[in-house]
Amino acid sequence: MSKKTQQKSRTPKKPKNGLRIKPWMAVLLVLLVVVVGIVVVRLSRAGGTTGVMYAGMPSTQVCTNNFGQVKSLYVCGGSLVDTADGQAWRTSVNEIGPVQWFGPYEKLTVWPTNDSKKISMCVTFRDNLPFGIKAEFTMDITSDNGVNVIASKNFVGQNGSFKTSPNSLTITCLPEVTLQNAQGFPRVLNNVEYRIRVTKGSMDIYQVARTLNGTVSSDTILPASRPDNTSMIWPVNTAIAKMRGPGSPGGSGCYGATRNSGNPHKGVDLIGTGNLRVVNGNLYNDIIDVYAARSGKVISVANDPSGFGPYLIIEHEPNLFTLYGHLSSIVVSQGQQVSRGQVIGRTGEGGNAGPILPGYVHTGNQVHFQVQKSPGAGQPFSNTINPLDIVKQPIDKGGC
Repeated sequence: MSKKTQQKSRTPKKPKNGLRIKPWMAVLLVLLVVVVGIVVVRLSRAGGTTGVMYAGMPSTQVCTNNFGQVKSLYVCGGSLVDTADGQAWRTSVNEIGPVQWFGPYEKLTVWPTNDSKKISMCVTFRDNLPFGIKAEFTMDITSDNGVNVIASKNFVGQNGSFKTSPNSLTITCLPEVTLQNAQGFPRVLNNVEYRIRVTKGSMDIYQVARTLNGTVSSDTILPASRPDNTSMIWPVNTAIAKMRGPGSPGGSGCYGATRNSGNPHKGVDLIGTGNLRVVNGNLYNDIIDVYAARSGKVISVANDPSGFGPYLIIEHEPNLFTLYGHLSSIVVSQGQQVSRGQVIGRTGEGGNAGPILPGYVHTGNQVHFQVQKSPGAGQPFSNTINPLDIVKQPIDKGGC
């Protein structure tokens, strides 16, 4: 083969000015693809897959529980602070956008003919406004992700007009709304939501309560993971419990009520409302968990067969103690440190809460909750404190 033929058969070289992908260009391209993918995913999450997204609501569904029982209202804005009245969610907003609170979604069904449901909500708060500054907020009850407004009320305050008295807490409620249905099919309200929209000013919101047919079934905006502080809570889930009031089998469980012994009752008896019924003069109900009303140290676990039954005492301060009696079980031990809201036992009929002697009756599974100034179980009445003077959390008082 001639030299000229060899030169023709060689593979032509690429021109020097052809397209070449350098390593740094490849890395840049990969990063661009990743960023675009992240943006697409976030946009899709903010859309129909998670429902309507209101201002102040996080991108996750921590504030909703579709069609679930409403047990508590959760906060989706503001910051948790300690105040003289316990913990509160503090808002400080301007015209830019609202801070909102959301209740878990629930489904309400009103059946034909005579069925009706009465719903409302209340907020307990204190405004933090200096003289001359105005605060505004709105309470809403809506359904179908906020599309249908069932009830709404706007509040505008100025110069401390929210306050019932200087430095006091204020409770404001929506007028009760009655949902009725006389049609031949059930009326279903989906995604019923209880919401507060703070649009201007600064205030501390302590509690948001929703009522259904007059019964409070959620009583706090504070999430279960809230930090501990020095305020007390009721030692039961207030959504499924109440005080055992006057007229109850065995006598009233109110503070100061006259007992069989003739002595005043030194605490309050709290009972679960599940399957609550009176049969032949005896009270029966479900057993529920009992919680520590405040953080402290368990200093006594004992049994008083003719009185408190199985009980325990927690020390919170040198001159502040709580006693929990009539328990069916105790899950903490003497010397143990406990946190507010921690399960310490279960309600029961221990001691004289049950028919231990002739003439005694079943008074229901309960916890005798007593606040006292000294550590012993046998305190004089003068050494006890009415729990209603200590615990700010609302509860069904049962007539107490």
